[in-house]
Amino acid sequence: AITNEVWLTWWLGDALGAMLVGPALLTLLPPRPGSLPGHLMSSREQALAWSVLIGVGLLTSSPLSPLNEGQSPYLAFPFLAWFALRADARQATWATLCLAGLAVWRSGAW
Repeated sequence: AITNEVWLTWWLGDALGAMLVGPALLTLLPPRPGSLPGHLMSSREQALAWSVLIGVGLLTSSPLSPLNEGQSPYLAFPFLAWFALRADARQATWATLCLAGLAVWRSGAW
């Protein structure tokens, strides 16, 4: 019985890691010729988006946060949607990886 739980935890963690790290590694490749330009955000909007995303990530992952622990992780979703709709795939992927890193840091898994 415990073997099944360990196996499930292992493979879920492995699959989620591949889903986060794989696209981030693919964004390091140079863009293909003829691909669409992805930067819809101005540099000012990019700075604001990254600042707000990291601030919300730290707020939701802090043990001292006054927010309800059950619902606070959902505060980051609108800002991830902001990246997905306004930025290119590279920035949206790295924003997701950044929030995942903050969540792992919060869980104390390492």
